[in-house]
Amino acid sequence: MRRWRTRWWVAVFLCIAPRCSWGTVISSGTLTSCVSNGSTDSTELSCSKKILVTLTLANNKLYASDELQFTLSCVNSATGVCPCPCDYATDATCTCRDLARNMTISMTKGAVYALYPLTFSRRYQGAPTETIVTTTVENCNDEYGAVAPTCGWATLNGVNVLDSQGFCCECTLVNGYWTNYMRGSLYCPAAAGKSPSQYLASAHCLRFNDDWWFVGYVVGNYQMDFNIAFNVTTTKTGGTNATSETLTVNPSVPIVRSADKTVTASLLGDLASYSQIPNLANHYLMVILDSLSDTPSVAFSKNKETWMLLDPALVDPAGLTCDKVGITYSGFRVNLADKCNIPNGYCLRNQLVDLYYADVERINAGHDPLYFVTKYSGGVQNERQVRRSRWSLGCVIQVHAYHMVCAFALRDR
Repeated sequence: MRRWRTRWWVAVFLCIAPRCSWGTVISSGTLTSCVSNGSTDSTELSCSKKILVTLTLANNKLYASDELQFTLSCVNSATGVCPCPCDYATDATCTCRDLARNMTISMTKGAVYALYPLTFSRRYQGAPTETIVTTTVENCNDEYGAVAPTCGWATLNGVNVLDSQGFCCECTLVNGYWTNYMRGSLYCPAAAGKSPSQYLASAHCLRFNDDWWFVGYVVGNYQMDFNIAFNVTTTKTGGTNATSETLTVNPSVPIVRSADKTVTASLLGDLASYSQIPNLANHYLMVILDSLSDTPSVAFSKNKETWMLLDPALVDPAGLTCDKVGITYSGFRVNLADKCNIPNGYCLRNQLVDLYYADVERINAGHDPLYFVTKYSGGVQNERQVRRSRWSLGCVIQVHAYHMVCAFALRDR
């Protein structure tokens, strides 16, 4: 009885579809023809005969590895038992074939992650507040060239920060009505009968809280991050002359070949779209700092449960838009329309501190957070939340219910 000499081709597909079964052989295909002319040393499947076996390996546990092992020693057995129950050398109706070499494949899959590259944006103040100083028109000074403006100056490396002197709101009497008093809660009639320079005024100063600084990163398009290891053992019929080798494929190394080039593992593509993986491109990752002197390595090692992922609509990296994360002195002083006739605090809403405590309240009420990264990791801290290398920085999110579908092709030489 002729036995089939074997050369193996291992093709790996990915699938998220819930209908994929966990850790099972789906099917074993029939023998079909293909071409081998020996003209190229290609990893393409080119041979005279091939056998296709399809199986799944699911990713449905946090951080765990799953393993699947199967042995193939014959194909197309009518009874599902090897060796073949019929003799195809003498029986033309026998479609079963015994293999000259048995192959045992053990597949081990680590946890699957979506890796989002990060690009540094800037540092963001998380809890800006407005301080009000009540004074008189004569004494309220918000001039650019002032030596000692009412709000004082914020400085950086000894240089005054532009627009950090805040702005003044002055009681004004127009046609018998007082204006510009609302923001500072001024009682303008108290200055009635006095000269305009003695009318009440308020200085409005933007203050930053040193306990609420974040470093912000812009999130890029994700790439899948996982490893599938194949331990391939081949033996002659009877269990003699066993050889074993481990091949590992991942999105960065999609094709590997055994040392003797008889086995090829190739990561070919997807059987379903990554519909469950969040699209976080252009979002902002905000990492809280314990100190302004914290380096990125220090920041990334702490407080992971308080990191936040924000929709870009909530953030203005230029800092010029009121009521968005990132507000700056210039945004507060220059870009707030009719600023003296609205209540204080306007322009400083929806800040990181507000989003933080909103999520704390949601969690305490038994609801999922809206902004904390634990929203994407089943409510627990992700052990691989950030991946750092010499060349890149990435945010890592665990992927669940993820199935890998692997197709093995046996070819006759």
